[in-house]
Amino acid sequence: MIQWVSQSESDLDGYRIYRNSANSLENSLMLDAFFAGTNTTQTQTYTYFDKEELSNGVYYYWIQMIDYDGTNSFYGPAPVEINNEYDNSVAIPLVNGIAAIYPNPFNPVTTIRYSKITNAKTIIELYNLRGQRVKLIDPGYQEKGFYNVVWNGTDQNGNNVASGIYFTRITIGNTVDMKKIVLMK
Repeated sequence: MIQWVSQSESDLDGYRIYRNSANSLENSLMLDAFFAGTNTTQTQTYTYFDKEELSNGVYYYWIQMIDYDGTNSFYGPAPVEINNEYDNSVAIPLVNGIAAIYPNPFNPVTTIRYSKITNAKTIIELYNLRGQRVKLIDPGYQEKGFYNVVWNGTDQNGNNVASGIYFTRITIGNTVDMKKIVLMK
């Protein structure tokens, strides 16, 4: 997954992604992906998933920003290490709790990934620094495994919350886990 954020855009045609197995933009492969620019003063988050099966090693990614007048800029490289052990077994969770929150800091959305070693009811709550609950996400009863939920930075009524620090609290059966998350606008 390659993710980037633009703070504002003007006269932007869009973005292209390049990949190479060497840390060199020269001879890199332009991937079959084009992201049209939004040309807004609002922050935008873009995400690209490279679904090509790659051999073990380090790969380098660049983002090309292309303006309507044809000028362009490259950003990167972003190195990614691939280590396929060709293990066909399913990943087994080791604990009840939050596995990752990404991106963090975030704007406007973030993904909360959690794991469950037991079949149990799950509740996810987001709190502000005052200890006030701003959002309740109730996936209900789930079997053991890995799960993702997305938070779009809104409260229970659908209103955007303010920039700042929030706490993600997940309750799985009798187990409680908590992690800090930062919303930056």
